[in-house]
Amino acid sequence: MEVLKMKKKIVAIIAVLCAAVLALAACGGGNSGGGGNSGGGGKAETYDTGVFTVSVPSGWKVFPQTDMFGEKDEQGNYPVDPETIFLAKGASSEMDAYGKANIRIYWYTPETTVMELRSIYDDVTDLEGVTINGIACTGFRGTSLGYTYEIIHYKADNAQYDFNILVAVDGKETGVTWEDPDIKTIMESLVTK
Repeated sequence: MEVLKMKKKIVAIIAVLCAAVLALAACGGGNSGGGGNSGGGGKAETYDTGVFTVSVPSGWKVFPQTDMFGEKDEQGNYPVDPETIFLAKGASSEMDAYGKANIRIYWYTPETTVMELRSIYDDVTDLEGVTINGIACTGFRGTSLGYTYEIIHYKADNAQYDFNILVAVDGKETGVTWEDPDIKTIMESLVTK
C-alpha cells in the first residue's frame, strides 16, 4: 500500500513536471496580471474529494486529479484520485494554472511513510515557523525546471498532507506563499472523512 502511494506521488510529480514543460512551451510572453495578493475577503466553498474536504476561497478553482493506477471505465478514462487535489487562483483551465498561484494537496494515512523529495529541487532552503492548526510542520522551498515551490508536510492525528505551493515561475512571483491568507484558509480547513 505504501509503495503504491509513493508510486502515485512520483507519477504525480512527473506529470506536474511534464505539464510545466508543456505550459512553458505554450506560454509565449509573460503572465499579464497573474497571481497578485489574495483578497481573502470572499466566501469560501467546501469541496469534498470523498476522502477529505477543503475550503476553496473565492477566485480559486478546483481541478480534480486523475488516478493513473485506478481501473479505467468503459470509455477508457481513469477515475478521479480522491487523495489528491489541485487548486489554482484565477485559472480558466489546468494548463492555465501553471503560471498562476496554485497549490496541490496530497492526502496520506497516518501510517504511510512519506518521502521528502528534496533531491529533485535546486536552491533548497528550509521553511521556518510553519504551523497549521497549531501543529508545527516541516517544509522547504526549492526550484525545479524554473518553477519554485514551497513543499510543506503536515501530520495531524488522523491523516498526513503534503502541500506543493507554486510561489514563482522563472523568477516571477505568483503572489502567494504558505503565509498567504487564502493558502492558510485552504491548509487549515482540511478535514479527513
